[in-house]
Amino acid sequence: MQGLSEIENHLKRILLPNEYVHHVNGNPNCNNLENLEVREVDSNIRIYTPLCFDKEEAVSLQLKGFSLDDIKKYFKMKKLTNPSLI
Repeated sequence: MQGLSEIENHLKRILLPNEYVHHVNGNPNCNNLENLEVREVDSNIRIYTPLCFDKEEAVSLQLKGFSLDDIKKYFKMKKLTNPSLI
């Protein structure tokens, strides 16, 4: 959470409920300001979860008891970064 306090101190405000701190280089321990970005939840979904699967089919699989890992494999996805899309 140090990245959060770094950004909030820099912006001189707290983050909004729909904002979060993204670590540009992927290292959550690197909290240099140049490595931190404030992003909105919706923009994260667009960037990290391209809709390369049929959402209705994914929901159907989930209702049949498939785990998120099973769904990821079914659609040949390397990563399902936002399971709330299903």
